[in-house]
Amino acid sequence: MNGFRIFVPLAWAAMALAQEPSELIGSIDFYGYGNANVAKLRDALPFHVGDHLPAQRDRETLQSLRKVTGREVKIELVCCLQNGRSLVYIGLAEDDAPPIRFNSRPNGDVKLSAEALKILSDRDEHSSAAVERGVAGEDDSKGYALDEDPASRADQLKLLAWTREHTDLVLRVLAESRANQQRAYAAEALGYAERSPRQIAALVEAAFDSDGLVRNNAVRALEVLCAVGAEVTRQIPAARFVPLLHSLTWTDRNKGSLVLAQLTKSRDPEILKMLRDQALGPLREMVQWSNSGHAWAPKMILGRVAGIEESRLLEMGPSGIPEILRRLQ
Repeated sequence: MNGFRIFVPLAWAAMALAQEPSELIGSIDFYGYGNANVAKLRDALPFHVGDHLPAQRDRETLQSLRKVTGREVKIELVCCLQNGRSLVYIGLAEDDAPPIRFNSRPNGDVKLSAEALKILSDRDEHSSAAVERGVAGEDDSKGYALDEDPASRADQLKLLAWTREHTDLVLRVLAESRANQQRAYAAEALGYAERSPRQIAALVEAAFDSDGLVRNNAVRALEVLCAVGAEVTRQIPAARFVPLLHSLTWTDRNKGSLVLAQLTKSRDPEILKMLRDQALGPLREMVQWSNSGHAWAPKMILGRVAGIEESRLLEMGPSGIPEILRRLQ
């Protein structure tokens, strides 16, 4: 979806700093709850919208929700709403979730160059500053992300040039480095390589890395690549990404839904049937998230499964979600 930036999780450590307006809760949503009563889950929380974000050391929430549900619980913080407030997502482990086979962590010492790390570090800094200013537009039409923010866009163009000269190194780091941050940066950089089956296959493999940030960056790069069309989408196996919609990790669900939204554009009946049979539950939960940006990909997927015309689906706002859900019954 051109011009749309997906918000990224904040480090818990940052939440323990001085209380600023940006450290207030803007919304609270759940996933993985199945038949559990969401109102009761909210009642079990020791914080509410408008409160300060919970510190990492605060286990009260996890204990209270585990007591209510008897399941593993995970809290994810996501930045940011237009008013600077953070989104809180609370995940519950699904009892019958399909297994996700993550890769073993590599043991190699290969690293990206200091030049590449500087570009990527600058890009992180400039991108975060732009999001805080509300500048989050993005052009994905070339198959790689170019931000509206001039400073971040300049970093991305530097990364494009560097990666196309050092693609072999990027592929090695992604496949062999023991350092999670190195692999995460390599996954981001690989999205700017010359488009090729080798690039796409490496990103698909990295989408199941043992580290969540690596997975996030790899799936994000694949989603942007899909803007090119069938040349890319036909090389991505949809069946591998469906289990991500059941993950306890929020970014797996978010990015997995974005890729599957791209793969369902063709309305391939086999893919739509697979999603109806294997992922209707999590998609129903996600489409009801209070942030319309995060609910956009689930809306598109479910609307296609329900057989709603594409032009009408694109025009539908949050008020159209009940109709989509009715059509799926």
